[in-house]
Amino acid sequence: MTVAFTSLLIQALTMLVVGGASTVLMAATRSDSAPVDDHGQSLKLVARPERIVSLAPHTTELLFAAGAGSRVVAVDPASDFPAAATQLPRVSAWPRTDLEALKGAAPDLVLIWGAGLRAEQRESIARVAPVWVSEPARLDAIPQALRQLGRLVGEPEAASLEADHFAHRMGALRTGVAQGPKVRVFYQVWARPLITVSNRDLIGDAIRFCGGQNVFGHEALAARQVDPEAVRAARPQLVVLGDGSTADAPGGESLERWRNRWIAPAPVVVAIAPELLQRPTPRVLDGVERLCDAIRNVARNTAGHSPEGAR
Repeated sequence: MTVAFTSLLIQALTMLVVGGASTVLMAATRSDSAPVDDHGQSLKLVARPERIVSLAPHTTELLFAAGAGSRVVAVDPASDFPAAATQLPRVSAWPRTDLEALKGAAPDLVLIWGAGLRAEQRESIARVAPVWVSEPARLDAIPQALRQLGRLVGEPEAASLEADHFAHRMGALRTGVAQGPKVRVFYQVWARPLITVSNRDLIGDAIRFCGGQNVFGHEALAARQVDPEAVRAARPQLVVLGDGSTADAPGGESLERWRNRWIAPAPVVVAIAPELLQRPTPRVLDGVERLCDAIRNVARNTAGHSPEGAR
């Protein structure tokens, strides 16, 4: 994940407050049989879209997973998976949408990340082509998102197969989650400043799924800056570095460098690539598997014990 997109992620998540994200809807044909996006908007196209633009990394991945990759004609600068997407022309969506480049791509469908763009940006894009808003905030919302997208782009069978595979794999992972007392988890989205997430985000849902307790899960904002002292006071048993840091990154701000400053017992520190837990795509289960393994190992090693002063 690029620095620019990580900054966008943080900005977008900090705008999400209790009560949910804004659901300002753009004009669309409404029908009971029309596919419905993640903002509750139904969209029925007059023909199968042949020129699709994706303005978020996760929507690029979803399009390829749903079988429509060959019809994607442009993507945002942070789209780096699959490899074929890296060869496509780029259209910037944030902080300012490049409308001229978008028009030049001549799309008949544009996919956007709902939290990543302001309402006026969405409206400007909608004047160029029909818009589909993608914003799955839970793991179990991803198969449904795939199925709806597959119907929209004329690939219902391919998308349904991918959705079924995701649901089957998620069910298999569920059987192996940690049992017993919840493992207290701190997730680092960004190091400077130190930013974490609440349970209003896909990451928080993944922590719950794996049998963990997000130590800042109760926060109203989906993402917020926290003080290192507040993290220490929360006594996490597991720290997940989700900003591309590694536990031994030289000169990095990774929490591994704090270990000698924690009040015993020190937490376990693991690194999980940000694109594997921050993008609602089929690949997220690779990150969830690693997260569940880490939580299960901590639970096994601390059975019968809890951090002093845990709340």
